[in-house]
Amino acid sequence: MSEGDGVDPREEKKRRTRSLATGKRDYSALRLARQIRDVLDLVLLQWGSPLLASFAVGAVEPSPTGGPFVVQVYSTDPAADYDPREIKKALDALKPKFRSEVAQDVTRKNAPDLKFDVLPPGVQPRS
Repeated sequence: MSEGDGVDPREEKKRRTRSLATGKRDYSALRLARQIRDVLDLVLLQWGSPLLASFAVGAVEPSPTGGPFVVQVYSTDPAADYDPREIKKALDALKPKFRSEVAQDVTRKNAPDLKFDVLPPGVQPRS
């Protein structure tokens, strides 16, 4: 017999939900976040949009409630002057393409939802 034998699957789901609420790390979500970061970083480099040319993905963090992944985007040019709202608007317009690229490279049943957080000029992402 193993640990989960005879456990009602509904109770197992409740246990997992409680562990998320108590702040325990979900390593599969963290692994997925790393994969998303790698894909989006490559996509930003390849597309070569003039507006997004100097931007990179700093971090991708899973939502503790299972919602969208928060993608931190920052400028690699320290002297760049830009409006974060304008960059966020451009990223939101490209969100379907980003999700499509992520879905192609990361095998999942559903493509994860993304929420963009553009850091102000001169601010570096947290590690």
